[in-house]
Amino acid sequence: MAIVSNTSPWTYAGTRPINPTPWAGFETGLDMLGLRNMSLPTVLALARQIIGEHRGLPRGKHLVQIHDEAEFTLHASRPVAFQLDGDYLGEHEWVIFRAIPDALQVLV
Repeated sequence: MAIVSNTSPWTYAGTRPINPTPWAGFETGLDMLGLRNMSLPTVLALARQIIGEHRGLPRGKHLVQIHDEAEFTLHASRPVAFQLDGDYLGEHEWVIFRAIPDALQVLV
């Protein structure tokens, strides 16, 4: 599993922020947090680190992280389900992610 984002927090669970990529921001490239292992202990340990008001990057031997990348490709050994902003886009063995600066205006 991989979470790719360009903002922090990534989303919310009620009022609690979910922050897998705390260094992400609109002024930087893309950030990614990946899990090499989806076992229950790994997922629970990650959930404790990214839900709520935590400081610092998530840590664990099964995590892969990148920060401020202009472009990268995720590869899988077989086709896996892919979604973008909650929209299912089919199964893919690889996906290219590319940051496009200033592509979207955000008004606050």
